Amino acid sequence: MYNLRYHIASLAGVFIALSLGLLLGTIVSERGTLDDQRDTMINKLEQDFVELSQRNNELASENEARADFVNAVVPVLVAGSLADKDVVVIANAGRSDGLAAVEQAITDAGGIPRVVTLVEPGLALQEQHVIDALSAFTFTGTDLMRSVAASLAVEWVGGAADRPVSDALSAAGVLRIDDLPAGTSVEALVCLAAWEQRPDTLAVSIARAVSDLGLPAAGAQAMSLDTGMALAAVDAGLSAVDQMGRPEGAYALAKVLSGEASGYFGTGTRAVAPFPRP
Repeated sequence: MYNLRYHIASLAGVFIALSLGLLLGTIVSERGTLDDQRDTMINKLEQDFVELSQRNNELASENEARADFVNAVVPVLVAGSLADKDVVVIANAGRSDGLAAVEQAITDAGGIPRVVTLVEPGLALQEQHVIDALSAFTFTGTDLMRSVAASLAVEWVGGAADRPVSDALSAAGVLRIDDLPAGTSVEALVCLAAWEQRPDTLAVSIARAVSDLGLPAAGAQAMSLDTGMALAAVDAGLSAVDQMGRPEGAYALAKVLSGEASGYFGTGTRAVAPFPRP
């Protein structure tokens, strides 16, 4: 009996050993297969990465070539559309983003940019020294801001040698008009003025007043900074461009200021198109 139990135990031990051997052999075999699959996958990923890098470099070169082409073509497309026209550009003190791009777009189209600078938000019409400076004038209506905006629009568009409201605000230190000589007859206007990403409401009112006189007026902002001017202009019933600093923006602004197009052009959610179609 003892020998039988010992024999059975020995057989069981053999079977267990065989089973463990088979299991370990399978694991080792599968491990080798997994290692091979891993190495194959790594090699494939490395190959894909090299191919993608090459393709990205090709695409970057193609995009750079397209950008160079567009930058060269846009000035040709807009040349003469603002021939010898004086275009007021309303900026605010410290404003740099978009200003150079707007001036360049006007110049490329043959126009003459005339930068007018608001030194204080809304020309500080509520400040006593400004109230005193305007005390000699009788403005119609109860909205002083709109009345001042309308007066400035008439003085600038009419090309008058005498600009009493403009001069009074300049003397008060809230408006710089050195770039807009007396007698200059403005034929279009673009507004950039914004303070801490908030559009200047008086500047928008001036643009609206110029539009009411039958001339093109628009709001503009740089692609790099959303000042809210584009939407403020649209809400005032004006055209707008929000891609200044890019050739699409330069093209759109030239077409808007020349009267060849109207609407909101750019990348904003309310834009009708990136740029006017030829």
